[in-house]
Amino acid sequence: MLSTLQALLLFLAVELLLTTMGYLAQKGEGFRLGRVILSFSPGTLVVKLGRPIKGRGEPRGFDLWAAVSLASLFLGIAMFYIYVFPATASFLGSVLASIAMGRGVPRETPPIAPIVPGITISLDALPYILASIGVALVLHEGFHAYLAIREGVGVRNWGVGVMLIFPIAFVEVDEPSMEAKPLWTKIKVVGAGIVANLIVALIALAALNAMGLAASSALSPAVKIVGVSCSICGAPSGSCPAERFGFRVGELIAAVNGSPIRSFEDLHRVLSVGNVSYATLIFTLCGAGACRNVTVVSKPRNGRVCLGVRLVATAVYKGSYREALLFMSGMTLLQFMYIVNASLFVINAVPLFITDGSRALLYLIERLLRGWKGAVVGGLFTFIQLLNAVLLAMAIAFAIYVMA
Repeated sequence: MLSTLQALLLFLAVELLLTTMGYLAQKGEGFRLGRVILSFSPGTLVVKLGRPIKGRGEPRGFDLWAAVSLASLFLGIAMFYIYVFPATASFLGSVLASIAMGRGVPRETPPIAPIVPGITISLDALPYILASIGVALVLHEGFHAYLAIREGVGVRNWGVGVMLIFPIAFVEVDEPSMEAKPLWTKIKVVGAGIVANLIVALIALAALNAMGLAASSALSPAVKIVGVSCSICGAPSGSCPAERFGFRVGELIAAVNGSPIRSFEDLHRVLSVGNVSYATLIFTLCGAGACRNVTVVSKPRNGRVCLGVRLVATAVYKGSYREALLFMSGMTLLQFMYIVNASLFVINAVPLFITDGSRALLYLIERLLRGWKGAVVGGLFTFIQLLNAVLLAMAIAFAIYVMA
């Protein structure tokens, strides 16, 4: 039976082989299937879905969309320089200082990290992240297309695809038409993706809060086993009830002798058996969607049974295991929808050569500053982009090293 990591590596190997074969076999743009074109390159499949769409409107000048685009752009930039930039610079400073003093790279938690399955994220979380990225990119590009058509720019092509395991989406606007449009049309079209990711992040955050409020009435307190060891009781290995009767890490102690266990106090009460030679306790232990009864016969010490378990307080869904699984899956998906869209919103607003924010700021500089002022500000803007790129590239490289 293949492990999750082995299955992922096998999938990548097969995908690389098939996409390379497709790349070598295709002619021109790719394989045409009606209006759809399949285009291959090693590790990548792109599905071009449609024919060109002409712009169906006229430039509308400064309107609500322009205001929202500008506000979103500068909000994303502010969040980057207030939160991300200082934390990243501090992390790099700490790493470089440690290296300079000969202590190597410190194992600090990095403020940012790329998505590297099995290194920076758990493989269990991968489906949620890929789904979140897919939704974020489709909506991001969809907003670009909508504003381009609305403002009379038009779209030359659009589509979706996969690069290695990551979903991709794209929209090709009519660039010659775009360059001929007024400033506010350009700002609205390039800023549309930033607005889309901000909206989705806010919706996901609101949904998370709503589900959190619902969870407060749908969850019940519980006690969970996080460790099993006779050393907790000061007893030899194999002599305590938890090891003798097969208690498992991750199980919940749901009940003892039919009495529900919802807190440490509940468990302490039933384990305090008084002055008896032997105590017989029936534990109901639940985990992985099933419960089992374990009968424990133990000799108490000082009137109390010591199990040999390490416990934490937690909470469980009151419904069935299937309902609990769906609820937690929904919460996890919303969490990653928020994280992915909020991250794309901030990063895509920052001056980084290829981002929408960088392009929007260049449009503003070209329009508002001319002559030597424009040249000076343009040079400073290029330096800022380079600084941001170097800072983030170094932080990402060290983050992968630290988390590997």
